[in-house]
Amino acid sequence: MSELIIRSKEGALEGGILRNGRLTDYLPADDGGTGRIYLARIARIDPDLKAARVDLGDGGEGWLDLRKDLARAGTRLHEGAAAIVQVARPATAGKGPRVTTDVVLADIGETLRPCRAVAPASARSERLRALWGAIERRAADASPPALLHNPDPILGLLRAARALGVETVTADDHLAMLKIRGVLERHAAPLAVEAQPGVWSAAGLTDQLRDALCPEVALHGGGSLLIEPTTALTAIDVNGAGRPALGLDLEAAAEIAHQLRLRRIGGIIVVDFVDLRRRAERERLHRALSRAFEDDPLPVEILPMTRLGLVQMTRQRIGPSLDQLFRRPCPSCAGEGRVLATTTTDV
Repeated sequence: MSELIIRSKEGALEGGILRNGRLTDYLPADDGGTGRIYLARIARIDPDLKAARVDLGDGGEGWLDLRKDLARAGTRLHEGAAAIVQVARPATAGKGPRVTTDVVLADIGETLRPCRAVAPASARSERLRALWGAIERRAADASPPALLHNPDPILGLLRAARALGVETVTADDHLAMLKIRGVLERHAAPLAVEAQPGVWSAAGLTDQLRDALCPEVALHGGGSLLIEPTTALTAIDVNGAGRPALGLDLEAAAEIAHQLRLRRIGGIIVVDFVDLRRRAERERLHRALSRAFEDDPLPVEILPMTRLGLVQMTRQRIGPSLDQLFRRPCPSCAGEGRVLATTTTDV
């Protein structure tokens, strides 16, 4: 059973999803502006990268992939032109937000792509169509760059949790419960919410988040994982501690899938498994690793093990990782290390 636990933090709500008592997903209070809709100004088009830099005003500078968006927007995308865009992926270290002209309006359990299709007739669809009409009117009256729509962060949190199969919602305090119920009532969403003060800590979320910020993860049968994010990729080392290689690697495969999801790690991942000499064992590990990611909500691609025992994979990015959300560059070593941010010491 999947349960969403929500707590208030610095005036916003953050969530954690538990499955059989174990934290599987962390939903931050600040989603980096994902879903915001802007009337952007095309600042510069890079023909080599087939991308455009767009001015979002207070939202900074975003990047638009022209290979995907030119077909939808036709020839309107030229330097100085205005375009309605939506933030598809928030900014990460050194990279601006990724935006798209494929605007998606979302309710709990229903979405609408107003530029491409007509949604099924329903009360919620009508509400989304009315919202899109209001956005178009704001765009017609605005000068780029301008923010046209800022989605409700609580609605976004609940929608993400619903997509992950959440069945029950528990708030850490009564005020959070009232906020959530208000959103659910406005959107006619059939989710029950109850308040249970102190549930965040009582359910172990504080401890599990703190553990997820540690590079070393102990394996139940012995041995450990060492997870080291870098600028280019995430490296994972499987430490055997004398265990038989196949059994160790199979357990490590399941734990790696869990840790990447919990830590919100995307991009390129390279895993140094304990070397398996037999081809049949390597193929068995590949199948086990693929099965371990079957429930992952994000696309994952896994390549076969190399002769050196390395497995390369990619996982779609969804924004800042857990480490980037909860840590900041260390002031004592010119940014070469990272420490807990002062506002998140209680994770």
